[in-house]
Amino acid sequence: MSSSFNQRYERKFGGNYRWSNPIWRRHRIKALKRGHQMREKLEANPNYWVDLFKEKYPHWDFRSENDKRLEWTVGRN
Repeated sequence: MSSSFNQRYERKFGGNYRWSNPIWRRHRIKALKRGHQMREKLEANPNYWVDLFKEKYPHWDFRSENDKRLEWTVGRN
């Protein structure tokens, strides 16, 4: 990490990364909550990232090289 990253968080939390610091606590609770929400999404749909990718890039061909090769060689024996 760059020094600017550290400096930004030093300013934000005053160098006090303890649970007794209300600003740090709020930041940490939000981060933990995001982690739990992502875990629940992944438990509900194990292919979450794959589906998201296919939705974002519908024009991509996601088949493996073997699948493509099989499709090209079907009926050529």
